[in-house]
Amino acid sequence: RGPRMCEGEQYVYVFGYGSLMWRPGFPFLRKFNGYIKGWRRVFWQGSTDHRGVPSAPGRVVTLIKQPHEGDDPTYYTWGVIYCVPLEESGPVLKSLDYREKGGYSREELDVFISGEANPVVQGAIVYLANTTNEEFLGDAPMPDIAAQIYRSVGPSGPNIDYLMNLATVLRKMNVTDPHVFELESHVKILVDEDTSLRSITATSVTVSEGQLPTLVVKETTLTLPSPDGASSSSSPLSSSATMIPPVLPTCDEF
Repeated sequence: RGPRMCEGEQYVYVFGYGSLMWRPGFPFLRKFNGYIKGWRRVFWQGSTDHRGVPSAPGRVVTLIKQPHEGDDPTYYTWGVIYCVPLEESGPVLKSLDYREKGGYSREELDVFISGEANPVVQGAIVYLANTTNEEFLGDAPMPDIAAQIYRSVGPSGPNIDYLMNLATVLRKMNVTDPHVFELESHVKILVDEDTSLRSITATSVTVSEGQLPTLVVKETTLTLPSPDGASSSSSPLSSSATMIPPVLPTCDEF
């Protein structure tokens, strides 16, 4: 519940700390920024259904639990909380369950805002990929994580796009996330060094009745900034691969 956030009705609250922050993909009445305590956002979860493929997984964020007692601000994770009317929550959660099927499960956590000692929402739904799920990759040297993100592409697009979107939205919220921003810096170094490739192609999934879904890398270019601030790009690449299972039309870009 969140009496000061969305008054007068009954709501389900969904807390997003990754792609839900910039692309929720579901109807909501209101959203606001908040944070959870005792958890840290890290790029330790593999992605074979959105930002990578089974033969070349990408990396997306999950949460790791604070290993010690006490209030530790380094284990505060800022995100966006959405107020979803109770009568609309069934289809919304069903869609999110499918979207987050790659190792994530629902948890309920309290959400705080600046200047409030007590949680403003109790039991918000958070999708969390724990360390025992099959796609969990865990920690690695930061340059290795950056290299994996830099080269990975999946049905929802380039992995680098996911990282840059996350860093952008955190800056707009005036949130400092050392893990995300350090990773972003390493990826930008790779962009700078790889002068032969200044663009990453976007992807789509096409599904015909009676056929397996096909991952198609479109000739659509995502332009990355060059070190001097000017934009540059190269000719897009193209390829195809068969993907199972299909991606829902309503959850095609996360």
